Amino acid sequence: MNHGALLFAASSAVLNAIATVSLRQAGIGARLVRTFDTPLGTISDLHAVALVSYAGAFLGYALALRQMNAAMAYPLIVGLAFMLILAVEVLWFRQSLSTLALVGGALVLLGIAFISRAAIS
Repeated sequence: MNHGALLFAASSAVLNAIATVSLRQAGIGARLVRTFDTPLGTISDLHAVALVSYAGAFLGYALALRQMNAAMAYPLIVGLAFMLILAVEVLWFRQSLSTLALVGGALVLLGIAFISRAAIS
């Protein structure tokens, strides 16, 4: 596995986290600038940010899969995205973390470490 694969996987995770946070904000009625009328209904600019971010995340995942196996790429991307979203929830939205959430986050990181070791050996 090379650094390019890790860069693509990390960018996929970051874009996935951006998309998820954008959808959360759009779901509570927030928007950046304006809304758009489409044949499917009205969407906010945050929906558009989420859509573009998910497309970029998909591209990053596809490029990572060219250089690493799916058993390594998928848990890495999902785990990193989960940790980023958790950090945004705590730091930006002032959500409190329960002990269970902290233990769960630690287990996610531990799982990624185990899977990456298994994929390397």
